[in-house]
Amino acid sequence: MQILKFAGWDGNVWTAIENLIGNCQNVARNLSFLPGAVIFETISKATLEITPASSSAPAVTRNLSPVEAGQVGLAWRITRRIAGKASGKFWGTYPDELVGATMTPTSLPTILPTPTMPSANGSTPQGRQIKAALVIDQLDEGILSPADPSLVQTWHDSYQAEKKAEPPPAREPTENQLTALHHRVVVAHRTPYVDLSIWDPYGRKVHKRNRFRNWIPDGEGGYLSQEIPGPENYQVWLIGWRVFTTACVMLRIVSTSAFEAYETRIEKLVRLWGDAWHFIYTTDDHMRA
Repeated sequence: MQILKFAGWDGNVWTAIENLIGNCQNVARNLSFLPGAVIFETISKATLEITPASSSAPAVTRNLSPVEAGQVGLAWRITRRIAGKASGKFWGTYPDELVGATMTPTSLPTILPTPTMPSANGSTPQGRQIKAALVIDQLDEGILSPADPSLVQTWHDSYQAEKKAEPPPAREPTENQLTALHHRVVVAHRTPYVDLSIWDPYGRKVHKRNRFRNWIPDGEGGYLSQEIPGPENYQVWLIGWRVFTTACVMLRIVSTSAFEAYETRIEKLVRLWGDAWHFIYTTDDHMRA
């Protein structure tokens, strides 16, 4: 990419970055859609080989220098602006973004808490943990550590910077929800999916598993009734969906315009085929997953 030459990237730096984020295929937009938190984490983890490994010693490596880290951030910011211009925004007014301006490497959540020594009675004390199956996806058996408070504050600051206000209480995600979604998308590089049968506003205060009745053809011209997890109607779906959109704005992982278009499409399907909510939701859930 010409952008890399402009930013002054060394070929070895680009290789180190792609080893962590995947092959961008020399396409600018493939770099542009990565969230700033992913770029920041990549910069903090990328290493360059100084001395190759030998039969008697392992390879000697180093982290990126401040200049090299700045070059990576500059290239990412340029690709973001190019992508914004392609979507109809003006080059000169597109909001600039600094990679990890208020983050530190230690503020990123970990998959598991730091191992601790057994106590005197032989048990292993552990801090508070987040079960992903209760927060974001019933099929996810992961155990997460809570995000650092400074990172949580960064997420809230991101929302305020874009919306110029605090999120309404009924749309504000909990810290556990933010941590789980951040881990799924930024750390594990998976789709920004949440299970709307358990993704509720106010977290544990109203936590319950939503369920609704689905109808499955029985092969003989009739239908079998089956109760499955999920919001029972569009109004309940919308409550969880808007908490999800707030979380994505905080984490900067999906554009607001994409949310609005998707919500409008679901609303249109409900207007046209309101009695087929079981089909609409199961299709929505499969698509987002």
